[in-house]
Amino acid sequence: MKNTRIIMGLIVLCLVLSFLPGCSGSDDPAGEAMETEATLVMISVTPTTAEAQKGDQLQYTATATYSDGATSDITAKAEWKSSDEDVVTIGTGGLAAAQAEGDVTITATLEGVSGYALLTVVAGIIPSTGTFLSITPQKASIEVGESMWFQAMQTGADGSIVNLSSEVTWSSSATNIATIDADGKAQGISAGQTSITAASSGSLLGFAILTVSQTDLSSLESLSILPMDPDLQLGRSMQLCAVANFAGNVSKIVTTDANWSSSDEGIATLGSTGLAVAKGLGQTSISTSWEGKSATTTLTVVEGVTSITVIDGMGNEVEVPYPVRRIASFTPAATEAIWALGADDRIVGCDITAKLMSEFFHTVADRPSTGMVPVMPDYEKIISLRPDVVIAYIDPLFNYPYLEEKMASAGIEVLRLDLYKPETFAREVTVLGQILGKENKAQDYIAYAEAYASSIRDKVENIPEDEKVTVYYEWFMPYFAYGEGTGGYQLIEMAGGRDIYSREGGESMTMPGYTPGEGVYYSLLSPEWIVAQKPDVLIKDYAPVEDYMNYMTADIGDMPPLTVGYTSQPNTAEMEAARDEMMSRPGFHVIPAVENGDVYTTPFCGLCLSPRWSVGLGYMAKWFYPDLFEDLDPQAFHAEWLQEWYGLEYKGIYFYPDFE
Repeated sequence: MKNTRIIMGLIVLCLVLSFLPGCSGSDDPAGEAMETEATLVMISVTPTTAEAQKGDQLQYTATATYSDGATSDITAKAEWKSSDEDVVTIGTGGLAAAQAEGDVTITATLEGVSGYALLTVVAGIIPSTGTFLSITPQKASIEVGESMWFQAMQTGADGSIVNLSSEVTWSSSATNIATIDADGKAQGISAGQTSITAASSGSLLGFAILTVSQTDLSSLESLSILPMDPDLQLGRSMQLCAVANFAGNVSKIVTTDANWSSSDEGIATLGSTGLAVAKGLGQTSISTSWEGKSATTTLTVVEGVTSITVIDGMGNEVEVPYPVRRIASFTPAATEAIWALGADDRIVGCDITAKLMSEFFHTVADRPSTGMVPVMPDYEKIISLRPDVVIAYIDPLFNYPYLEEKMASAGIEVLRLDLYKPETFAREVTVLGQILGKENKAQDYIAYAEAYASSIRDKVENIPEDEKVTVYYEWFMPYFAYGEGTGGYQLIEMAGGRDIYSREGGESMTMPGYTPGEGVYYSLLSPEWIVAQKPDVLIKDYAPVEDYMNYMTADIGDMPPLTVGYTSQPNTAEMEAARDEMMSRPGFHVIPAVENGDVYTTPFCGLCLSPRWSVGLGYMAKWFYPDLFEDLDPQAFHAEWLQEWYGLEYKGIYFYPDFE
């Protein structure tokens, strides 16, 4: 067929362009180094000590001091870590989430220099009824001259939580000790203690205590090590924290200034910054000293899991280091899911989509490129990044038949996970959580998607087969249809529709790595056959192919934002043009979907073919059965998803036309 030749020509063009010079991106996964002769000598993390309730979120700030005396806010650049992720997790940008009671050390690292803070999580005191306002953190301390952020959270009687930080009126009871601006940013002025108050328009009040200290060595009373008497798995490391305790209940982190030692370096060694590395089974006494004071604790090294074997989506047994620390992602779905689980700092390289969608994938957009989907990996680049594992699609259209062979020669494992198909999503996210050591968060992620999907399935499950809406869904290339086993097909069926796809309707697509008959089908359908099926709804993926080509050889700073998907400059013109092209095809004017205007375009990999498939499901359900789903608001759910899992505000355009 003529269409087959056109598509294969485009794929060949993509293959050629994928090998053009400059398409691999930066070699440095952390971005460009600072162009200055001054060196980074110290990082300060604020608040230095804080107390929060279980369920609270707390924004940390990292400030770098350089050898020339200059300072810079490096909160967005630093690598953030929590000493115990079961107690507190912390993501890119320094936003910490309290998960359970306990003490943790928060670490911010850049260019080999680290700064530390101490966070204590306590049980929340929740009123039995009514709406209330709380401030996070409830207790905090900073030095004179330092600043920190407070947040005001309103909890409703139904348990719902709303961030009112920018809407409340903030005040400090002692402005000579600390001031606070309209956005909740407090500034230490002089030593002492002040009460921070947030007042809402609804007469709700929240309170917190801020202690501002000015170190006076003469008032130093003791030194302590946190965590106390820790256990550490063999082969793993742990950041210990030295805390100086002063008169007046004032504490200061002195980890990098203190001296550290281990009584038995055969059990564990101690670095100059308090990093313990487990070397052998047993116990060792850890000591630290500072300004004439000292403290000790007992570190116990126990047997640890150093690798884990999982079953990937193709049924392969894959053994990888545990937890995986370096990942080369060759799918945008994997990149997104890893980010959602709080492990985007472990991605050392990702496919070109991260550049193309840099506003969305902003935390990894500057990582080296591993190639272009749906063409071919850059094998040499992947190997040079020294990943523990490469994550690639299962879907046979993107099977990359030589990937395992190429990676095996370098001792690198390949894990096949789609992470966007409804029927396999839960199992694959579970595997991802296992290799990352993020099992609990993975289950939360699955539950979040499945709960919304279940509410839709429950409403459509009893629709008789002969009353179901008929649907044709095509890829961004004309007449290239999503068939059985594909993500698009599964969404249509789940939303109560009936996909008109049939293997008898056209020519099965074949290409390297894809053999029809393996349970997943893509076909080039004949226009006449599509018209004869009289589908009620038409859906078309839109892909900015020209942008893909341009982005492969461009630097991130030179690339304008996309106009579709997650973008600050949404423009429906190109999606509208794609819709008009589909509706004006010869013979399509008699299709019910065209007659009734039920034709929709969506950005390729934007929602329906991403971990946010349940959002796409909501849109489909509302297109298919507008009366049944009159109260369904997929956009509101999408906004919640973006905030909950990525810390992003909703923006952009995801379907055309959208609901009026």
